[in-house]
Amino acid sequence: MEVKPIKCFLLDHGYSTLTSAPCCDTHLGDPRDISFSALHSNPRYLEIKQSMDQGVWHKACDYCRVVEERNDNVKSKRQMSLTKFDNTIEKDTLVELQLAPGYLCNLQCRSCTPYLSSSWVSEYRSMPVVILAAQKNPFPNDITQVYPPALYDYANDDWSTIKYVDFVGGEPIYNNEFYVQLKKLVDETGGESVVSFTTNGTIVMDFKKHPWIAKFKEMHICVSVDSVGPSAEFIRTGTNWNKVEQTIQFYKLMPQFKNHISYHLTNSVLNILETDNTLTYLESLGVPRTNLTIHVSNPVYLSYSVLTHDEKIEIIKQIQDTRAEYVIPALNDCSYNPDHRSQFLLFMEHTKNYHGMDWKDYVPALYKIMNQQNK
Repeated sequence: MEVKPIKCFLLDHGYSTLTSAPCCDTHLGDPRDISFSALHSNPRYLEIKQSMDQGVWHKACDYCRVVEERNDNVKSKRQMSLTKFDNTIEKDTLVELQLAPGYLCNLQCRSCTPYLSSSWVSEYRSMPVVILAAQKNPFPNDITQVYPPALYDYANDDWSTIKYVDFVGGEPIYNNEFYVQLKKLVDETGGESVVSFTTNGTIVMDFKKHPWIAKFKEMHICVSVDSVGPSAEFIRTGTNWNKVEQTIQFYKLMPQFKNHISYHLTNSVLNILETDNTLTYLESLGVPRTNLTIHVSNPVYLSYSVLTHDEKIEIIKQIQDTRAEYVIPALNDCSYNPDHRSQFLLFMEHTKNYHGMDWKDYVPALYKIMNQQNK
């Protein structure tokens, strides 16, 4: 019987510095700074490759396998990669890249952690022990375990064949390494690669200091926006909402970003009653939303499990038949947990003490519902 290999373009042609792997769902382990040029001699990679070549799904690729077996008109990452690229690309040629310049960030978003924001480190270490105990991955005392000197040894990697690059963070624009990697890209591709990056919208790219950025023919920007106005400044702590509005307008005027601006919203208990207004506002700006939907499950005290049954009923009444109604199934699937609620209230008290921001002033609709029983 003839063996039919399971072809995956990303296995041979993609690379993620988040996991030192062919794609985001294939973990090769430490060291994280493995280069693409060394990837194809890595034992873990060879194990995955051999399995797929023999027509057997490797367990590291379960995400794509499950999507394809469901066959519900949704393409897996593997399938999308096969339709994006042709078969003329030589094996072991680096074509798609996801880069994490580092985890430097200027904000302390409420749903974030020190793992994704350097600004969170000092606040994290001041939080009550009860809240820290609810964290899925406790932050170590030795910061070098999280922020190693080099995340990606790309010096010997040939980037001239790269067609798509996606930058994540931290906040990429806040990190000079972002510009170092962009410069390597433009030097080696001549600006032919398509660059995408996600930003919190509080900082704009410095085109005056780095005029060579204009050589990229196409750039995509996704702005992380969880709410608008005062609630945005609370949820994405450290944000100046007026600055975010200016940033969106700035990129809309840049030729490279024409028709390539979108936004991403992370759903949590904090913005559940702000979502309709957020989506309506961004739609009025002509900024589309990405297809990715995320509901916070960690930290647990920002999940929907902090809400009682009666509170969920009231919230559903308010978001039914609005742009926020897509949240309802996830809201119904999350059972009330009194421990999570206690941790939420402690976290709100911590935020008030640490940042001088009281949630009753920034998300008053949520505060009112969660405090009805106290009246």
